[in-house]
Amino acid sequence: MRLIENKLNEKITLSLEGKLILFNSNEIIIIAGHKQSTRFFIENKDILTSSYHLGHFKNLIEQCRLEKVHRSYFINTDKIQMYEIADETILMSNNERVPLGRFYKKEFLKRIGFYPDIKK
Repeated sequence: MRLIENKLNEKITLSLEGKLILFNSNEIIIIAGHKQSTRFFIENKDILTSSYHLGHFKNLIEQCRLEKVHRSYFINTDKIQMYEIADETILMSNNERVPLGRFYKKEFLKRIGFYPDIKK
């Protein structure tokens, strides 16, 4: 994986299964850790799975300014459709539901402009 900068936006090159897959950093919807692999949910692409664990992509996650909402999930907040209060999940633009971890809840709700008395 590498980040290529150009004048208009940042291009990411991800090497998977003998292929180089290119996409813009703003096309990332979700990056999710799953056991010893990482899944990338990218606009208009199949789910891309890397055999590297989530920690391997720390620099990419920081450079793309993704927000951590659970110990295994980073999201692009521009791709949020809805936050479901009852089951504490975030519905993303690709219709994937992401759990909101209790340690990230208060900061997430502030970020989306919701300021209730949060007791949980």
